[in-house]
Amino acid sequence: ISAPFFWSEIVASTPLKTLPSLTALRGICAIINVVLHLMVAFSPQQAQVFAQFRPYLVVDLFFLMSGLVMAHVHGTSLAHDPWGGAVAYLRARFARIYPLHLVALCAVIIIVAIWPYTGHGIDFSLKTMLLHFGMLQGLSSKLSCNDPAWSDGDEMIAYVVILLTARRLMLGSHGW
Repeated sequence: ISAPFFWSEIVASTPLKTLPSLTALRGICAIINVVLHLMVAFSPQQAQVFAQFRPYLVVDLFFLMSGLVMAHVHGTSLAHDPWGGAVAYLRARFARIYPLHLVALCAVIIIVAIWPYTGHGIDFSLKTMLLHFGMLQGLSSKLSCNDPAWSDGDEMIAYVVILLTARRLMLGSHGW
């Protein structure tokens, strides 16, 4: 099956705004990711054993599935009217990511306020905190206080890339 044919079959197969067949797999990826981060924090030796199975690849798989869902939900509208739908699209994406990002960041701040971090190598500076609130923590050169949140900023960047490329991908020479 050629990629363009396969892609159009997936996107056109259902008018649903979700892809229920991916929900379980996305959930499994999220659970593996959380378990890995907890193991790194609380049981580094077990995390090294677990890392032999390359569980970090679930992040890549999760991003790939998210891109498919984004194309399914927003691809057609962004392809036909990229700037008209841009505000609604970005608002929806921001509303999906930022609340949980903010809750996790506030939880880290509270936990560190209660149990001060005595190690070194992790940046708790005001600059890093401000970068976190803007989901720009990837711009810091040091390991940040909420390191797993790197993916939040990267996900927002991916959403902008989807916005800028949707028209070309959906209506371009391949007509995906």
